[in-house]
Amino acid sequence: MARVPVDRHVHRARAVRLAPARLAVAVQPHPEAPVLRPALAAGLALSAALVPAVATSQSAPVVFTGVSVIPMDRETVLANQTVIVENGRIAYVGGRRPAPPGATLVDARGKFLMPAIAEFHAHVPSGTQAVHAHRTLSLYALAGVATARGMLGAPMHLALRDSIAAGRLFGPRLLTSGPSFNGNSATSPPAVAAMVRAQKAAGYDLLKIHPGVPRAAFDSLAAVANAVRIPFAGHVPLEVGLDLALTSKYSTIDHLDGIVEAMYAGPQPLTPEANGFFGLGVVGQLDQSRFGAIVNRVKASGVAMVPTQILLDNYANDATGDALTSLPEFRYWVPQQT
Repeated sequence: MARVPVDRHVHRARAVRLAPARLAVAVQPHPEAPVLRPALAAGLALSAALVPAVATSQSAPVVFTGVSVIPMDRETVLANQTVIVENGRIAYVGGRRPAPPGATLVDARGKFLMPAIAEFHAHVPSGTQAVHAHRTLSLYALAGVATARGMLGAPMHLALRDSIAAGRLFGPRLLTSGPSFNGNSATSPPAVAAMVRAQKAAGYDLLKIHPGVPRAAFDSLAAVANAVRIPFAGHVPLEVGLDLALTSKYSTIDHLDGIVEAMYAGPQPLTPEANGFFGLGVVGQLDQSRFGAIVNRVKASGVAMVPTQILLDNYANDATGDALTSLPEFRYWVPQQT
């Protein structure tokens, strides 16, 4: 029976495949992981996600002892728990219980286990910032994010995704869009149809829509994407509007895009210039009595919403870059990207 202490100086999470729930353990250093202070490594050791993409095949049961479990279905912490993982599934959570034969024991006293988190609007660096891509993904995983959906995709992200899935790189399971469909790239229905087919053939997981896509180009995108079975998600272009987005089988609408515009009741036709950033330019011209009906239509459509509230929290304040980098959550981030 192997016993694995949670080392205070560990810099890499060694993951065990868990389904349907995923938990956390870190027991193995790795030279490519971000350089983290020991205190952070210790604190994150059992709150980092057990990411399937970096999971090593392990048939032996894993038993966490003395761990505090955050179940996430209610506001509580279950203290001094034993958690047994067998055959890739969480088989037991409760009081002390004998370990199955051949189990790996993790002494998790003073540590926490929780379900992993999915980040459904991640931006993975590329281009001139590509050097920071792996650091970004490592920090996601160390913060308990087991799945990251990249919404600003680039060809290099396909190799990153596949390397993580094969266990060659540490990081969360990565889903990646291709380069975005926007007012510059989505210029005509034939061009858009060709882009959709090319991104499907390249192996991207989804299509990313940005503002500025003309209505005719969007109609082509939706028709071809649904035909070749590749999801599309992101912004709702102004010419498209919320209701068409809902009926066109968006996978997700991100930033709650299109909702403010659907409540617009101003005297002039809505333009991109007047609308501004996420509709902030027209917030004084909204008919909020429409909101309930809009919510009902969204719910009935089955289209998921990705709010990205933290984005506006960070944008809609007067904090300087220096002030932001002094916050705890920016402690291990790259200052030049703040």
